[in-house]
Amino acid sequence: MIFNLNSTSEVIFHVKKYFFNKNILITGFIEDDISNYLTANNITISVAKYDLWLFHKNNSTGSIYFRTKLHKNFLKKKNVVIYFWNKNKKESIFDLMYLLSNLSINTQIFLIGKNTSGINTSINIFNKWMTLKKIKFMRKCSLFYGKNFKKYEFHLHNFYSKYCWKNIFIYSLPGVFGYSKVDEGTKLLIDSLQNIKKKKVLDLCCGSGIVSIFILKNFNNIQLTACDNHKNAIISCRINFCINKVYGKIISSDLYSNIKSKFDLIITNPPYHTDLSYNLLMIRKIILKSSNYLTSTGQLMVVLNKSINIKPILHTFIQNYVITKHNNNYIVYTIQKKFFLYPERELNPQSC
Repeated sequence: MIFNLNSTSEVIFHVKKYFFNKNILITGFIEDDISNYLTANNITISVAKYDLWLFHKNNSTGSIYFRTKLHKNFLKKKNVVIYFWNKNKKESIFDLMYLLSNLSINTQIFLIGKNTSGINTSINIFNKWMTLKKIKFMRKCSLFYGKNFKKYEFHLHNFYSKYCWKNIFIYSLPGVFGYSKVDEGTKLLIDSLQNIKKKKVLDLCCGSGIVSIFILKNFNNIQLTACDNHKNAIISCRINFCINKVYGKIISSDLYSNIKSKFDLIITNPPYHTDLSYNLLMIRKIILKSSNYLTSTGQLMVVLNKSINIKPILHTFIQNYVITKHNNNYIVYTIQKKFFLYPERELNPQSC
């Protein structure tokens, strides 16, 4: 009965008796349809990643929300919260601090996560606002239970990381790639952008929007779309466009899932991890499916860590590519649409 659940959800399943006749909020990094296995008065799922929202919209029972914050009057009606701890510890703290500022006192709170994620520090992190104790340990996961006894005074600006690079001002919320500084791969990608004459540009996995802002500040007549899977990135990107006085379209999308047009240039510094595990499949999708979203003269520019071996993908599906720039740790690949061995009408989505 529980074979479709991952290790963290299996732990929750073993304490399902606590949720009968309760008004439950399930939030955090929820990878499976755990809500279908619980019996409760009502269940609400809230996620901050677009791919998870799509998954739960199609597979889970209850109300599904794609947002970082829920209205305080809504949260007050919940008497149980199940939070799936994220691999990013700061993001989990951010999420839970917001919940602690709005939940009714004595709300039952369950925190579940893999031991390698930092969840075992939660007792000390939140001890000013709620009591927590570990009630179950299995499958290399820990489950904590507690009740909140004090409100946290939440101010969004306390969670932003702020920095300036090349006269670009960046504000980032927890969970956004490049949260506290510009990473080496992004710098190399930006250094590769010279004399852009392409009119329509897509910044895929835009994060804080720093690459988009650089393009809009330094090149003329650009129609730019920035997209990201994470709601915190979308919020950060909108703020950064505003404070840097540039304009572009910003949308939520799981890679190309919400992209409706074609582009002269697709640029990306993509993530290559899913939660705590390595994910080459995402890189494969970005490269192969880009052909469907490039104009006939369009090109893809992707920066990757040298440790990621994409030669099997390139040699199988790409006739020719250029290493535009590289350093000791990163490589920028440029692939033109005309060099894809399979035209978009023949590209089998299952091969991606």
